[in-house]
Amino acid sequence: MLICKQIKWTVTLVRHNHYRLVMREFLFVGGILMMNLFKKDNDLCAPVAGVCQDIINCKDNVFASKTLGDGVMIIPSENTIKAPCNGKISSLFPTKHAIGIITKDKKEILIHIGIDTVNLNGEHFQSYVSVGDKIKKGEKLITFDQQYMEKNDIDMSTIIILLNGDKFRYKKRLLNGNIIAGDKIIEFESGD
Repeated sequence: MLICKQIKWTVTLVRHNHYRLVMREFLFVGGILMMNLFKKDNDLCAPVAGVCQDIINCKDNVFASKTLGDGVMIIPSENTIKAPCNGKISSLFPTKHAIGIITKDKKEILIHIGIDTVNLNGEHFQSYVSVGDKIKKGEKLITFDQQYMEKNDIDMSTIIILLNGDKFRYKKRLLNGNIIAGDKIIEFESGD
């Protein structure tokens, strides 16, 4: 929309022989286009709405101790897990409680849905992707039966881990607060 307005303004300037202003407008519009063209969309977004917390608060010591890597934990308020970034599905556990994603720049993301949900053997989970699928940020990956989980007092804390975080500079965001799916939870520095 902004670019269309700028083009109309530029045409008006040409009609009135304001060529110096026309050049400035072309540089402005070109700058906007170039910024969007080279802008990296490499932040990780929340895959589910809920309450975001630091991973150290997880009841599972493997995650809390950061043995697999650093990340965040979300106590979900809905049952749909969405892609936190663009990438490719690198793994999908047969039990559908965990999914791996690799990004174009080789970030390895693990989304682990619930504590001890591996014991459900895939029941009450539905997967919408397969290993090798290319995915877009916000795309539905997995759903779970939220009523069943609540009725049976199953901890559905969802863990998002950067498995190879030692290779990237990043900072966690939005810890200890309510979030919606799509909110930034991990922001990478521009060189990454």
